[in-house]
Amino acid sequence: MIKKKMILSSFVVLVVMVMAFAPLSARAEDAGYAPWLIPVCPLLELQYDALTRINNVTGSHEVIINAVTSFTQAECQCDDALDFTVFFIEDALRRGTSLNMHTNGVFYSSLLQVSAAMAQTISGSALSILADNDISLTRQLNVNINFISAEQNALDISFPEDVSDIEIDIITIETEFAAVSLERELISGSALRIERGVPVASSTPATVAADGISSRVIRGIFDFWAVAALMIIMVIWGVLASTGRKLRLWVVPFLAVILIFANIWTLGLNQRGREDVIYTPAPVYFYSIMVTMSPEMNAILSVPLGGTSPEMLMLVNEWGEPMVSRYNPFTDTIDARIYAGGMYYLQVVDISG
Repeated sequence: MIKKKMILSSFVVLVVMVMAFAPLSARAEDAGYAPWLIPVCPLLELQYDALTRINNVTGSHEVIINAVTSFTQAECQCDDALDFTVFFIEDALRRGTSLNMHTNGVFYSSLLQVSAAMAQTISGSALSILADNDISLTRQLNVNINFISAEQNALDISFPEDVSDIEIDIITIETEFAAVSLERELISGSALRIERGVPVASSTPATVAADGISSRVIRGIFDFWAVAALMIIMVIWGVLASTGRKLRLWVVPFLAVILIFANIWTLGLNQRGREDVIYTPAPVYFYSIMVTMSPEMNAILSVPLGGTSPEMLMLVNEWGEPMVSRYNPFTDTIDARIYAGGMYYLQVVDISG
């Protein structure tokens, strides 16, 4: 009799588990989006992975169309969501203008004009798309251009004497180890140098992404912990049955239902706004960046994270003073405006007090 009860209850538990976890598994496998959700607009999802695939004006145009469509479909009514979408569009615009930088680091007017013309084309298209969807911006759309350098260690940059006739707002120069963004008003006749420095350890352990099979196994345990809990309950039930103790037929299915609904709730929390990656505490070393520029200049310095969680990471100067920093989800960098040359590096800084 006990065996029949165990078989019946096991069958009920199996059916309930399959029905509950099948749709959840499908959702967990959907890696098409890596959403950055706006708290007041949770339906807004921007495919920022698509930004990395932009390599020309056409690619930029397509990504901008998709971003505007996502914004309109989400029916967002807040300025924060609109500003976030505009930030995304500006990054798509910048990437669409990307050109390889000359090895000597010199920006000639002709090269800047070519990139500016590409930027104006993308900008005009973006404004038309926004207007067609009755979207009014809260600020002007920045016209950004982008150059990529293959330099691994140090990059010297110089600009022509007069760039007043070049219709851009911001120019960004990317390297493997850092990127700098400069406003047009600051680059006429100016020069600067960025150089990869020595590795500096974060002041406290940061969290880094775990890769491979172990990452997926651990993530699966976090997502579907109810399976393990039910297996433990079944083992306990079997031990009790083997000792002759009676357990009511409804107990295991009842506990199964409770665990599954609890797992559904926690799975929703785990999935919200996360990438399919887990992070583990570990010592982290970031390369310091040496910047040389004239006293009247300032720039946005962007330092790549390389798989490290951005939580509590800030850019600090050579005296360890934190700069006003923000995480850029579209470039996976920590960005901060710097007003002087010197050494800068990433550190874990707890500003919660």
